Amino acid sequence: MIRIVVVCLTLFFVNLSTSYSVFAAVSDEEVSEYIERIGITQEELTNYLSFYHLSIEEFESVSDLDSFLGTPINTENLNHLLTAIDLSEEELHTLLAGFGESIDDYLFIEDLEVDVNFYLKHAEMIHEAERLLSDIGMTSEEADELFGHIISLNKNGSLEDELETISINLEQYYAYDTNATLSDEQKNELITHFENLLSALHLSSSYYVMNNGTQQPTTLENLLTDEAIEEEQIVVVQLNNDQNETIMDLQLKKDELSSDFLILRGEQFLTMATLANELNGTMMTAELPNTASPFWNNMMIGLTLFLLGWWIILRKTLSRRES
Repeated sequence: MIRIVVVCLTLFFVNLSTSYSVFAAVSDEEVSEYIERIGITQEELTNYLSFYHLSIEEFESVSDLDSFLGTPINTENLNHLLTAIDLSEEELHTLLAGFGESIDDYLFIEDLEVDVNFYLKHAEMIHEAERLLSDIGMTSEEADELFGHIISLNKNGSLEDELETISINLEQYYAYDTNATLSDEQKNELITHFENLLSALHLSSSYYVMNNGTQQPTTLENLLTDEAIEEEQIVVVQLNNDQNETIMDLQLKKDELSSDFLILRGEQFLTMATLANELNGTMMTAELPNTASPFWNNMMIGLTLFLLGWWIILRKTLSRRES
């Protein structure tokens, strides 16, 4: 199911703060006894762990595994959650359905609690993000690919520092209004920062203009001019990983590259990004992973919003005319 939700870059850093070492694996017998005790199947456990690119072999003991997973949902803790959030079970089902989910998507109560609290507080903004990202044609398959790519970057703690540096370098461009003028040097620096961002995320970009159903290669520089494309043409922005596998592509119309849509939506995208800090803090406080349900698409969407935000800034600033 497609789940387009608001969050930002910092949301996927929740996984950057934890590294996993390989120890002596938990025995099959211990695993069987454990999953029977907590009431989940071997398949559910395997799927849950694989969503984080983990396996049973990476846990030293059942205790470590139990700490990672959390508390299985049961009638008692579900009722306790309903009381805490002041919802009936029917209202909870309705809330989750609004985001394409159900209680059955969750194995552990901590995961459900984090998601529901976030939905209750930010429902309107979340649905707005759903609409915005749906407009650019992001599919659930692309979301899965992007999330898998993000998780694969969890090798060391350097990524966050790299992205923070890039963000600081880009802050100077926020203040430019529609009548502002950038020097050629500033324009080149801005493109360099964007390219550094993609490099830090191990992504490469390709740009195409649709012409009679055919994708014609172009460049970022060409796209950032008003004359580069015609009104009826579609621009495709494709992101690939280091293995040249396509992670996702965005299809944008001419007016989504040159109209006030970019300025207005760009401000929204960057505002939405602040939500990640709150959710990230909640998840870290709980010291438990979130569910391997569609909610983890949040992390993918965070990156998407971040990339879109910088695309918008690039377009907004580099396409201005000197007065």
